[in-house]
Amino acid sequence: MNPSGSDQFYDLKRPTISNVKVALKWIKERSIKTFVDYLDCSKSTARQTSDMAFDEVLELIDEASARYFRVILRKKFNWFGILSSDAHLEDVIEIGLRGIMVGKKEIFVFCYLKKESFEEMAGKFALTQIT
Repeated sequence: MNPSGSDQFYDLKRPTISNVKVALKWIKERSIKTFVDYLDCSKSTARQTSDMAFDEVLELIDEASARYFRVILRKKFNWFGILSSDAHLEDVIEIGLRGIMVGKKEIFVFCYLKKESFEEMAGKFALTQIT
């Protein structure tokens, strides 16, 4: 939940397969949390936790999925979710990738980093703000 509405969205200046893989490996090493989920619309409209390992997913990234790589500087992110009465709000970096197809399943990757990593990441991977 983001009551302030001030999230900032970024993508890679050159979202090639190799650039996305290098970025995700760097991000994974520094992440607070990492999730690999899948969506199989023939069975459900809700994402489910995947049993695929992060490294397996990296090998499946293609040109189409590389274009879905996004970095979001989340302001006042609630770790406990929108339906919780508990709130721990902090600014974090959320990195997402989708569009990896395995049969009928679409694989999603989400990584979260401390906001202090943003400047280093932005410089290292040539992030451009989406306006």
